[in-house]
Amino acid sequence: MKNFIALIFATLISSSAFATWIAPVETATCTRDFNAWGHSGSCECPHATRYERALGQCVQGAPIDVAVDGVIATEVSFAGEDESKSFVLAGANQDNYELVLTRQLKAEIEELEAQGLNYRVSGEVLETYDANELVARPKIIVSALEVLPTFRASPAQAAAAAVAE
Repeated sequence: MKNFIALIFATLISSSAFATWIAPVETATCTRDFNAWGHSGSCECPHATRYERALGQCVQGAPIDVAVDGVIATEVSFAGEDESKSFVLAGANQDNYELVLTRQLKAEIEELEAQGLNYRVSGEVLETYDANELVARPKIIVSALEVLPTFRASPAQAAAAAVAE
């Protein structure tokens, strides 16, 4: 039994060493300016952690860059009178990621009504372990967002295809 527990513990430590995750610590001193994500420009974090400007929190681990193709959707959640909107990427492999976007990218997606289109999202993936969240899904701090070409038939083309079948 001791060997089994040691094996599980070693697996957890070794697997988490290759990803970035939110550190269970509070930031100490932060500047009063706001960055593109709406958080403090810089904060002081404890030893072995670094400040992630996109999240406004201290994180640990090595950053892992990813590029994922999928469809962006909006999720709205209500906590009392507060309403929060988050963007979610539904990947081609049924993987879901919460997107951490700059205010400018959020505005572009909302303005263009670009939801439902296929995207290639590039950025750093973060694992989240929050007992308060209903859905534990990784986050991607988006560094690049590219609309992928998709074929959308015009109404005439769709009607012709339906007749041909």
